[in-house]
Amino acid sequence: MNGLTSPLLNTTSVYTVSANEPIIQVCATANNGTVVSTNQNQVEIQWTTVGLDTLQIIAGNEILAYDTAYLPINVITLTGVEEAQQGRLATIQPNVFSDQTVIRFAETPSETARLVITNMLGQTIMTERIATDRISLFANQLGKGFYLAYLEESNKRQFIGRLVVQ
Repeated sequence: MNGLTSPLLNTTSVYTVSANEPIIQVCATANNGTVVSTNQNQVEIQWTTVGLDTLQIIAGNEILAYDTAYLPINVITLTGVEEAQQGRLATIQPNVFSDQTVIRFAETPSETARLVITNMLGQTIMTERIATDRISLFANQLGKGFYLAYLEESNKRQFIGRLVVQ
C-alpha cells in the first residue's frame, strides 16, 4: 500500500494498493478519517481527527481472493507554525513542505553558528553551518516527519521552530 502516512487534518489523501493480479474491489476503514471514494485499487480518505490511526484496506481480485493491508497513520495539525512565523529569531517558509523550505534569520548569525535539526525524540538528525541570514533545507535531507530546528551559537541552543516534512 502506498500513500501519505502523516496527512494534515481536514485534507484528503489517496492510497493505492498493489498486487500481482488486478484488484477489482477495495474496502477501507480508518478511525480518524472518512472514506470519500474507492476506485478499483485506490481509496481516498478525508482525515477528520488528529492522532495515531491504522488505515486498513481489504482488496479482492476477480476470483474473490481477498487480502488485508495495514498502514500506520499519524494525522497532524499545524500547531506551532504560528510560533515559527512570528519570527523573533527566524521564520520558516513554507512549513509544511514536501520539497524545500527556507529558514530566514532575523539577524545574521555569528561565524560559528550552526543549524541543528532533531527528531521529536531529541536525536540530532542534521547539523549545518550557517553562512548567511538564510539556509535552505530539502525534504530528501530529512525524510517525512516532524522535526525541531535550533540555532546553536557559543554552546547555547535556541529554539527556532518545528518543521513538518510531507
